[in-house]
Amino acid sequence: MLAEYPTQTGTGSAAIKNYIQNLYNSPEGLTFIILVGEANQIPTINGQYEGAPSDPCYVKLVGSDAYPDAFISRISPTSAENLDYVLWKLIRYEKYPDSGPDAAWYLKGTGVASNEGSPPDWQRANLLRDMLMNNMYFTQVDQIYDPGATSSQVTNAINNGRSVLNYIGHGSGTSWSTTGFGNSAIHQLSNGYKNPFIIDVACLNGDFTMSECMEEAWIRTGSMSTPRGAIAVYGSSTNASWVPPCDMQNHGMMLLTTRQKQTVGGISFNGLMHAMDLWGGSSGEGLKLMEQYNIFGDCTMLLTMGVTPDTIAPAQITDLAAIDPTSNSINLNWTAPLDSSFLGIVSYDLRYSTTPIVTNNDFENAPQMMVAGGPDTSGTPKSYTLHNLNFSTQYYFAIKAFDLWGNKSVMSNVTVLTTWGSPQITVTPDSMYCPLLPNTSHTDSVMILNTTSVNSTLDYEVELTNNTFPGQIITRIVQLNESGIVNETKDNPVLNNGSSSRGSGGPDLFGYEWIDSNEPGGPTYVWNNISTTGTLVTNWIPTGTFDPKEEGYAGPFPLGFNFKYYGNTKTQVYVSTNGIIMFNTLNTNIYSNTGIPNSSIPNEYIAPFWDDLDGRTQGTVHYQQDSNKFTIQFTNWQKYSGTGSLTFQVVLHSSGKIVIYYNNMNATLNSATVGIENPNGTDGLQVAYNANYVQNNLALQFSAEPDWLTAQNMQGTVYNGNSIAVLLNFITEGLDSGYYSMDMKITSNDPINPELIIPVAMKITSIVPVELTSFTAASENGEVHLKWTTATETNNQGFEILRSAGNNKEWQNAGYAAGFGTT
Repeated sequence: MLAEYPTQTGTGSAAIKNYIQNLYNSPEGLTFIILVGEANQIPTINGQYEGAPSDPCYVKLVGSDAYPDAFISRISPTSAENLDYVLWKLIRYEKYPDSGPDAAWYLKGTGVASNEGSPPDWQRANLLRDMLMNNMYFTQVDQIYDPGATSSQVTNAINNGRSVLNYIGHGSGTSWSTTGFGNSAIHQLSNGYKNPFIIDVACLNGDFTMSECMEEAWIRTGSMSTPRGAIAVYGSSTNASWVPPCDMQNHGMMLLTTRQKQTVGGISFNGLMHAMDLWGGSSGEGLKLMEQYNIFGDCTMLLTMGVTPDTIAPAQITDLAAIDPTSNSINLNWTAPLDSSFLGIVSYDLRYSTTPIVTNNDFENAPQMMVAGGPDTSGTPKSYTLHNLNFSTQYYFAIKAFDLWGNKSVMSNVTVLTTWGSPQITVTPDSMYCPLLPNTSHTDSVMILNTTSVNSTLDYEVELTNNTFPGQIITRIVQLNESGIVNETKDNPVLNNGSSSRGSGGPDLFGYEWIDSNEPGGPTYVWNNISTTGTLVTNWIPTGTFDPKEEGYAGPFPLGFNFKYYGNTKTQVYVSTNGIIMFNTLNTNIYSNTGIPNSSIPNEYIAPFWDDLDGRTQGTVHYQQDSNKFTIQFTNWQKYSGTGSLTFQVVLHSSGKIVIYYNNMNATLNSATVGIENPNGTDGLQVAYNANYVQNNLALQFSAEPDWLTAQNMQGTVYNGNSIAVLLNFITEGLDSGYYSMDMKITSNDPINPELIIPVAMKITSIVPVELTSFTAASENGEVHLKWTTATETNNQGFEILRSAGNNKEWQNAGYAAGFGTT
């Protein structure tokens, strides 16, 4: 229906809201609303959160929540002639799509993103790109990312035809800060009717109360003779937050690429409601997001990707089979049916029940599990494992297939299968104690058994908790540094007042502490020069336009062991020319050091000496892997403009300990950052920032809870009558002497013992607990007799007996003999 404002609706936003409400409440109902006119022609509603110009506020129609109850969008033409052109552009997209070679653009997209944020916006854009490429089989998705993204790159991409465009970065209302692409460039496009759908994660570009915002320009630009621009845009009318709209965009792209939603309104508003669920619902960031984001174009438009919709349902699935039961899961197999639509089957509606599924009503009332399609052509074999089922229970299964346009097949054949019985867990031993010498390691095992006699599967998971160890915590408050834009160049640095601590500090929020060699109990300064024995770093990669040895990085370099950093396991590192060790690549210059923590790039790094350094004229960087440690050494490295000479190294230990050694630091030393920072820049440990701290022959150590115990086979499935060994590796390298303990928490699907705690302890001591004077073995009557004599025993609890068969180098437990304490 068509309603004229204000003749039929009444005057003002309240009258429009009331008119929409009455239509919604009518027997026919109301689902889609399109407002046609500028904000001064058809008024909008200002949101509650911050007064954002908000057409979606018109569709808060049921209850007191802020979730939209219908779809709404706006077309704001400049004239009646312009409206005719915009409407034809919309109609042509749906009803008269390009075909043949001219249709290639439908499976092409573009991502434009800044390099700010944590993770940086370009990483988020790559996730969207992956969805388009992997789920929807796009042949190309441009990566126009900072640094170096330009307006001409955007123009060239759109002019060549792109059907989806995602932007993440700053906006001004009429342009994107990344690339500088804006209204003037939009009005110069020559993309014809190859018009993209755009989700714009930026500030202000959807503020349609201004003379012409960027989203309005996308829709209205062009004419019948010179068509161009976009088909629909979803953008913000006020300053947007950073992450919530990214969550909206990500979910919207997931819905589009899996074809769960096909309309502009369905993709935009369902992405919105998902983000609202994550960010406060009808309050806070959720309310802000709902009110500020507006759809420009036709919210009813089907994003057909060049394919004319059909109404023909897929064929029935006739070979659904339930196989391979476990105690809590059943595997379902079937074959994709025939469908007439482009791409074939895109998803499946799987239903299961403990009561028979006979009618369609039974199907619709049964619990649901949506299964994504490939998309699948006829005859594609499919499989899905349904988990979290009850023990010894008979289940009925049925399935329907969906095509690209939401057409659903009739219900499949019904298959029936019963899950296995409940398992029973037994764990041996029920505790473990391991005395070890310093700088050694030992491997032991805990056996998990499923002792039931009936068919069953034991699903278990192991967690190591309650880590206790020698040492004392020192409390320190960590102040978060605000990130922001700094107008600084290499030749005109911004000078900040610095700060430093002496001796020791921490913990940070994660638990890291630091201590240096000037403090009692601190690390010992021992210089192990690797400049002649290590591997020279030669493959420097530039992060901008400077020489790669001035602003660049190298790597990755394999550590040779698992290294825990802020709770995350790392296996490789990168090194920056500016004196930091990283766990990811860099795509921006970092000659301007910051305090710690700081959310701006870089994050997740170790900074032995972060300053504007320069390796063009002299100096080397070497690395070396040596058993349980990895070393990176800067030798005679200089500061910018070829000044000074700096020699220092960072040593990463497999225990998680980090030690920095400053050998010969001959330069200005009070303009650097020293410390460590977590992955998102919200936590860290700052030792010095633009202050006097670093000196020659100094050792600096960072450590958190020591990783003295690691495990393998932390989760798995054990069939009845079988067992599995959880291997425990005790490591004392670099640790203080004393008593260490941990709880090994084992959770499983055993209904009687769903959680078991196995105490594990280790004592590091330089005292040898047992001195053997003899050890013999003899074979008697088919048995092996072992005899040994001790000279001394110190706190000896007992003897663990190990055996190895033949040339097998693996030792297994064979028995245990009690000790005699201290004798």
